[in-house]
Amino acid sequence: MKKAFFWLVIVAILVLPVFGLEYYLRFIGLGDPIVYDADRAYGYAPRAKQRKERMRGAIVTINESGLRSTESWANQDKEKVLFVGDSVTWGGTRLDDTQVFPHLFCEIVNERFEEEKYTCGNAGVNAYGVLNMILRVKYDERINDAQTIVMTIFVKDFQRGWRNQRVSHYFLRENDVFFRGINEFISYLAFQYDINFMFAKRPDIEPGHSFEGIDFAVELLRELGDDLEASGQDLHIALTPLLADLDFQEEYDAYVLAELKKHFPDLILLSEPLRQDDDLFADRMHYSPRGHAAVAKYLAEVIPLGSQP
Repeated sequence: MKKAFFWLVIVAILVLPVFGLEYYLRFIGLGDPIVYDADRAYGYAPRAKQRKERMRGAIVTINESGLRSTESWANQDKEKVLFVGDSVTWGGTRLDDTQVFPHLFCEIVNERFEEEKYTCGNAGVNAYGVLNMILRVKYDERINDAQTIVMTIFVKDFQRGWRNQRVSHYFLRENDVFFRGINEFISYLAFQYDINFMFAKRPDIEPGHSFEGIDFAVELLRELGDDLEASGQDLHIALTPLLADLDFQEEYDAYVLAELKKHFPDLILLSEPLRQDDDLFADRMHYSPRGHAAVAKYLAEVIPLGSQP
């Protein structure tokens, strides 16, 4: 009897912390991650038809066309506005669908027209580079019927080139194991603290051809704009800054700004709405909920849609 009790205590000591950790991780929003699909052209995108409850109870909805949106894109009679970008546009999983600027933009313009005239799709994806964005617009057939495309580019996105799904701790399958929270947590740690990266893949010199990479991407953006114009679609480019360089004064940032202005004289600078308060940023580049609201309001003022009332 004593021996059985002893082993029962040992099992409890070993097992209960595991269940406790799993409970805690589920409680804070881990365990049911966004699932992504790999793509040979544009790299990767969220898998269609998902609804996840994530950090702090935030709801993340991916519609049938792989867009973060609470509305259908395919079965839609409204005019379509497509927002393309990186994690700034995506908004993160700490914010609800209704708190990110693509959604708020549509709320503002529909209220202005006093009817549900527009629908907005969010094709922002974590870690996208400019080339991913261009190729997503060109080759994702599910979303190529937007009348208006707004590409929100973080100034450092030109350094990223083209990226595939291996760039982050993405799940490419449903997380259907028993300890789902622990599995997601281990996946994150394994990526964040990659031993191979720490010992062998950390460069000891700066990469070359930074400015040539900008030139190449801007030229592709120009070609994309021409192709869309020929199809009767409008492309708007919005440049979003680092918190520490709102006026794009760093050498790299200034070069990006100058090259974009050469080809896009109506370039939208999101430094304007973001300079109002420090708390419009959640970190060095991403927006707080108030930041998303400020950007949505500004974009609704500077992007012409139909006949302005």
